[in-house]
Amino acid sequence: MITVFTPTYNRAFCLEHLYNSLCNQSYTNFEWIVVDDGSTDETEELVGSFIKQGKLDITYKKQANQGKHVATNTAVEITKGELFFTVDSDDTLTPDALELVQNHWDDVQALPLNERKDIIGVSGHRAYQNGEVIGGPVPYDVLDCNLIDYRFRRNIKGDKAEVYTTDIMKKYPFPKTPNEYYLILTYAFYAMANDGYKLRHFDNAIWTTEYLEGGLTMNNIQHIKNCPYATLIGYAKMVSFNKIPIIHRMRYATHFWRFSFLYPQYNLKQKIGFLKNKWAILMLPLGYLVHFKDQ
Repeated sequence: MITVFTPTYNRAFCLEHLYNSLCNQSYTNFEWIVVDDGSTDETEELVGSFIKQGKLDITYKKQANQGKHVATNTAVEITKGELFFTVDSDDTLTPDALELVQNHWDDVQALPLNERKDIIGVSGHRAYQNGEVIGGPVPYDVLDCNLIDYRFRRNIKGDKAEVYTTDIMKKYPFPKTPNEYYLILTYAFYAMANDGYKLRHFDNAIWTTEYLEGGLTMNNIQHIKNCPYATLIGYAKMVSFNKIPIIHRMRYATHFWRFSFLYPQYNLKQKIGFLKNKWAILMLPLGYLVHFKDQ
C-alpha cells in the first residue's frame, strides 16, 4: 500500500486538482493523508466534501500551524502504507504515477537481499505543466544510488518525485523547532544518503509541478529570515555530512554564515556552537560578502 501525503496551508483554491488526479490513478491501493497546518480558508470543508464522495481512502488531520516538517511527522505517525509519497497541494500526479511507483518498488523487492537491503525507496521525475522534465533529460533508465552521489557526483539537477519507505521516515524524523515554521527539509534525506541508503531512480515523469506565489519554494528566503534556529541547524548538518564533496560542504558553510547575519539574537560564540566542523568558521568572510550582496 502507498500513502500519498499532502501538507497544506490555505490551499483550498487548488487542492481539488490534486484530488482529481488521485481519483484518476490506474493503481488504487493507496490512501491519502491530508495534514492541514492551521489553514484559515475552506480547506476543512473541501476535504470533507472529498471524503463524502467516497472515492478515496482519505484521512484528514488539522493541527496548529507548525510547518511542513511537523506536518510530515504527524502523517508518518498515522500512515498505513509501506511507501510514503509526499505530494504538495498545488501539484498533480500523472494517471500512471502510483502504478509506476509500485512496479519499480516490486522490482526492488525482487532483487537479492544484498542488493536491495540499502534501497529505501524509488524516485521519478517532476515535470512542468508543458511536460518538460525539471532538470532536463537524464543518462539512465533505472539507477540505484544514494542522493549524495546523484546530486553531487553525477550532477543531476531538478526537483524529483521521491518516495520513501515509511520505516525510514520513522527512523529519520524532522526536529520540531519551537515557534519556527520552516526547516530545510532536504537535510534529512541527505542524512539517509550519508548513512549509505539508496533510491531506485527511474526515467519517468510522474508529478506535474506549478510553483505558485505564496508557496514554500517561491518564498524560501523569507522563511529563512523568520526561522533562525532551524536554518542554522539545517545548514550546520549539511556541513557535517562527510560523504558530500568538500567543495559543496564549503558552499553550505558559506550559506550558514550568509544567513547567520540575519540573526542578531545569536552572538558569534553561539553561532559557532551550531557547527560540528570548526573549519567552517573559515567561510565566515565569504558568507559576509554574500550577505552584503543580498542586502
